[in-house]
Amino acid sequence: GSCGKFVFRCPACERPTDKGAVLCQECGEVLQRCEVCRLAVSGLMVWCQGCGHGGHLRHLSPWFARSETCPAAGCGHRCNAVGFS
Repeated sequence: GSCGKFVFRCPACERPTDKGAVLCQECGEVLQRCEVCRLAVSGLMVWCQGCGHGGHLRHLSPWFARSETCPAAGCGHRCNAVGFS
């Protein structure tokens, strides 16, 4: 079966993307933005499996040291309550 295969998709065009890519090869959209600094994420990143938001590990670690809720505007998910940190 296909169990265990994680497929990355562009948030704009929904096309599959290469693991580790910063920009979609089809439409040029930034694939993942840090919810704290809003810059494109490359390198170490983390994300919440509950809401799907994430970002740079170096930005989200201090965020969740002081907050349980997602830093994405309007999300409100309690990422830290489900073991984010």
